[in-house]
Amino acid sequence: VKVAGLRAHSVDVFLCTIAYLCMIVEPLDLPVIGYFGHPLLFMVPDRDSARDAFWERFVAMARARTVSFAVSDPFLQMQYEYQVGSPRLPAIRTHALYTGATHFPSRPDEVLVLDRPHESVLMCLIRRMMPESSSSQEIAAEDWPLVEGRLRAAASPSYPLRFVTRGVTDKTFRTFAQFRSVVLWAYDMDLITFYEFYSMNMPIFMPSLLSKYLFQQDHTTYDFRWDRRKMPPEPLWPEDAGTSPFAEGSLEAVRQIVTFTDYFRFPEVQYFESVPDLLEKLQTVDVFEVVQAMARFNHDALANTLASWRLLLRQATGWEEQFF
Repeated sequence: VKVAGLRAHSVDVFLCTIAYLCMIVEPLDLPVIGYFGHPLLFMVPDRDSARDAFWERFVAMARARTVSFAVSDPFLQMQYEYQVGSPRLPAIRTHALYTGATHFPSRPDEVLVLDRPHESVLMCLIRRMMPESSSSQEIAAEDWPLVEGRLRAAASPSYPLRFVTRGVTDKTFRTFAQFRSVVLWAYDMDLITFYEFYSMNMPIFMPSLLSKYLFQQDHTTYDFRWDRRKMPPEPLWPEDAGTSPFAEGSLEAVRQIVTFTDYFRFPEVQYFESVPDLLEKLQTVDVFEVVQAMARFNHDALANTLASWRLLLRQATGWEEQFF
């Protein structure tokens, strides 16, 4: 802090992306913008005394005249409020404009599959559920390409589309944008990959049933609340819910949690009930209409996001100039 203090006169605004690390600049009396995509207790030492000290400092800082905090999605907005109460932080959507790519399906017969980490059977299941040809010769000639013991592509002579995982691509957004669509089995409540593909106007297919989601990111380790919190009259997570928004192993909790996730809030996400249903919808959904609707939503959302950032900057700095 002493070293930073010597340079503070040359700093206009300090930006932090982890709530706990924002505390570093608390004594410097600088305009601070915090934009958080992690749980509130991320990196906070796992001790009651450390949490208690952090709660108080965070809330005081959030109320300071030269500080503006925001979170990246409604899911985190709800969790932060659940833990510390007021003030409720605004949720400003992540647009992932750094991808620099827009959906351009030059590979119209291929579907990208974003399988979960350590997934070993998903592609095999897709391949097994694909229709088979009546020709035994074609069946015998089928290709099951394995990379590191995992199936990386799935195709059948009797099905018009081929499924490919990231493992057999160059893993660039420019290449991803060339696929007809992407299938995503989420393993966290707010995957950045969802926002990346949505910002590319790329048709996204996701399961409609909660049984197909695996929310196991150890978020229960963050399941604490500040004893001195002051909840708003109508909290986002009802006080009588009977469960915690960190209880990812509870079906009752997850049913409520997913209502805060953008997986089920953004328009034009395509949902499937089973793999056979996915195989059918990939052929019948009007991809062009979906892409156009996503582009309109992204355009309008970006305008709202810019307005939100302007407001945050004015609140923290007092500047009245027109920003970007």
